[in-house]
Amino acid sequence: MATQIGSAERVVTRANSFDALRLFAALVVVFQHGHAGLGFGEGFHISALFDGVAIFFVLSGLLVYSSAQSLASRGIGWKTFFINRYLRIAPALLAFAVLAPVLFLLVGAVSAKQLLTFPLVVWFGAFLALLPNYHPPFFEGIGSGVINGPLYTIPAECSFYLIVPLLVVAIRRWGLAKVLVPYFVVTVGCGVISGAMGGLVGNVLHHTFLERGSYFGVGILLAHYGSRIPLKRGFALLAAAIYFGLVTFGPMPAVESVYGLFKSALVAAPLGYLILFVGLKAPAVFRGISNKIGDLSYGIYIWHSFVIALLAWAGLSGEWFVMLLLVTITLVLALGSWFVVEKPALGLKRVSVRGLRPSTPARV
Repeated sequence: MATQIGSAERVVTRANSFDALRLFAALVVVFQHGHAGLGFGEGFHISALFDGVAIFFVLSGLLVYSSAQSLASRGIGWKTFFINRYLRIAPALLAFAVLAPVLFLLVGAVSAKQLLTFPLVVWFGAFLALLPNYHPPFFEGIGSGVINGPLYTIPAECSFYLIVPLLVVAIRRWGLAKVLVPYFVVTVGCGVISGAMGGLVGNVLHHTFLERGSYFGVGILLAHYGSRIPLKRGFALLAAAIYFGLVTFGPMPAVESVYGLFKSALVAAPLGYLILFVGLKAPAVFRGISNKIGDLSYGIYIWHSFVIALLAWAGLSGEWFVMLLLVTITLVLALGSWFVVEKPALGLKRVSVRGLRPSTPARV
């Protein structure tokens, strides 16, 4: 008997530009951090209008939930889901953990004596645990001393992966509204607590999906209703006006405190509509972009802070050609990450929502 295809799967498997959007989000993050870390002019600060991390999280809610729903609809066990997630996240991350210190050693930014200390063990252990947020002292003289700052999103992503199977099962049993309404209440509340309290509690929430859970939640809604949402240019313009209005006027002193506490809840809906509209309505040239050049977004995201630190250590900053260097070197490292590490690792998947292959059915 044929398995019914879920609405989430219909959205993801149709022709789309979601990979191009992830690439755009990764480059936005590069420009934002390059502007902050290398002192570029205000021309690059326009990238602040786009929240690359928020785009990543909405797409994760859509794509990862779709993958989980696809596996569940085929009676494939959750072990396969977690293996797939591990193969997507861990290999490139571990390659970075090994190669970044080696490359700094080769260019003379650190010495072997500095590296061969106990902090190196902690560094590797943190990456093995998929908690790549430890800043070892031997990087302190290189740029800002932090080459893995943006990787706080990795444990946030992984914590979301842990609850996705629970969400799929709960939504099947009780319905979407009865699950996502309390989900949004809890995650919005945690976002407020994180922003208001700070300290240990705020730091823990900052490293989980709970702080920005609205983005993931909107992604789940797009997975369920994306095939039925009308994609009209007028609606997209309205969503863009709301989104850019929020990110432009939200940080102003009169509303900054409230906006900061509720940002993800306010921004997620218009941003989600824009992502769905662009992802499904963009010109055909953007579709299947990863088939042409590789899916470079993850590699760009992992490696760009390393390149910023390297350029700062070399005394390069402030000039336009340095931004070109930053993008070029980051793209080269991302290409290596994709073709040498990520693509071979993804080839080990038994089942994929994008390219389904036979698998032994298991109980969900």
